[in-house]
Amino acid sequence: GLIDSMAVYPLYDFKIWMNFQALEYVPLLTDVALGGDFAANCRIYSKSDNVDILIFDGAVDFRNLNARIGQDIAVYGIHGSVPFSQMFDLENSLLVSSSRRSLPAWYLPLFSQMEPYLSGVVPYYSTLQIDSVRAMQYRIADIKAQMSFANGLVNIPQLSMKLYEGNVAFQCLIDLGSGSLEDMSYQFRSQIARINSAKFPGTATAKEESAEIAGTINFSGRGLAPGEKMEVEGELQITDIGSQATDNLLKSIDPRGAEQNIKYVRRLIGLGFKPKLLSFPVRHGNFYPTFELRQPWYIPIRIAGGKVAIPRIPMQFILDMVSTQNSLFDKR
Repeated sequence: GLIDSMAVYPLYDFKIWMNFQALEYVPLLTDVALGGDFAANCRIYSKSDNVDILIFDGAVDFRNLNARIGQDIAVYGIHGSVPFSQMFDLENSLLVSSSRRSLPAWYLPLFSQMEPYLSGVVPYYSTLQIDSVRAMQYRIADIKAQMSFANGLVNIPQLSMKLYEGNVAFQCLIDLGSGSLEDMSYQFRSQIARINSAKFPGTATAKEESAEIAGTINFSGRGLAPGEKMEVEGELQITDIGSQATDNLLKSIDPRGAEQNIKYVRRLIGLGFKPKLLSFPVRHGNFYPTFELRQPWYIPIRIAGGKVAIPRIPMQFILDMVSTQNSLFDKR
């Protein structure tokens, strides 16, 4: 046939295998270094009925991998196998996502009951284990996750971890969209129980009362590009917390005492007010904390409604506070 009648892209079908073993950290990408042992395989191919779509099928086997990300995050002891399946549009240089771009609101909380009916949406499940993660001066341990990566969806319907002597249950769904960070959307929910706030960096050990925290977290949003606009909505509710734990939490959020409203709440707690419910709604990149307090009988001045609402706190304010803490890489 004539040259101009030929397909723009030829048919592809090839396989890639990779084995990685390193006793020391090896730079892999910008601000990312790996050490340990993992293997990967991938088949990359196209079909005759649509030659401009590449299909990636494969798996990554983590045998004992460690990773450093930037100056503030370290991941130790990654184990497990993660299969993946993804299509890529060569003509438009975009990921091809599932025809079902979003899942219903009940999906995450009712995953265990609905899992048998969702095999067509998220068919590739695997178990991944991580010994510990350090971010700034915070540490998470014993992470176990059930997850999948297929059709543009990163799905983590079940995850558990240890955090400061307590337990965290976590669920997450990330839609990669077209593949750009600006187009990615996500939703996650979490339940925390018996987190010992006395272990938070920069806090004192509780002596006379429990410093444990329990609560729920629900967030959804779009956009993950640093420095770009991020649409985040959700709420953190702390439903079980004592005075010492509340003071520890506020001190951890604002270790330098720069936020006057947080200092005011800490002063009320010092006078004998007892926390009943802490709410941290997030809208348009800002926290809008509300503290519901129990009034002590010996304080004559009453707080209207028993609540103290703090004016908005930009998320960047808290991130800046956390970023002043030292990296923990040298403490491994």
